[in-house]
Amino acid sequence: MDIHVAADFVCPWCYIGKRQLENALQEKPGVGVSVRHLPFELNPSMPPEGMDRNAYLLARFGTIDRSGAETALKEAAKASGLTFDFTRIRRVPNTMAAHRLMRLAPTPDEENRLAESIFRAYFVEGQDIGDTATLLSLAAAENIEARHYLLSEEGTAEVRHEEAMLRDIGISGVPFTIIDRKFTVSGAAGSKAFRDAIDRAAAMPTA
Repeated sequence: MDIHVAADFVCPWCYIGKRQLENALQEKPGVGVSVRHLPFELNPSMPPEGMDRNAYLLARFGTIDRSGAETALKEAAKASGLTFDFTRIRRVPNTMAAHRLMRLAPTPDEENRLAESIFRAYFVEGQDIGDTATLLSLAAAENIEARHYLLSEEGTAEVRHEEAMLRDIGISGVPFTIIDRKFTVSGAAGSKAFRDAIDRAAAMPTA
């Protein structure tokens, strides 16, 4: 079964949805699954160096006080087995380089581990995942050689093409999960929603 997940690394619901999907799959040990990640930048016009987080929040929401929303996100994350620490985030990054880096992961399992590392670096450790040195460190931990690649523009056109294809088929928000090209789950809908969609896909007759 092929599962494709459109997401962005600065999207907290994308990290929560990732964990919800994984929790659902743990309850389906007999289902062979390949999970692939699709790029979807929420802020494609973000400067390459990113922005100071307070400046970003002020520009987008008119206030830097997001305590109410962050409390709800932390509670949703905790329910899925995650711990967010928004106090450690100092910059909102441009995520193009992170999406480009994902293209170097040679297998779905390695791709998933790299995605987990990038999400964790941002939402748990507050690292700047738009910074080349940060991404190189995360890549090295997965035995991925990425220095020449990240210092070039290689992969940018391919990421842009994938993003355009997703928008062309009507995807306007993330996370968005496509299960075996038959069923979809929009948002971080909970592990049960993922389980139900996986069950429906598995029950479909093969061509």
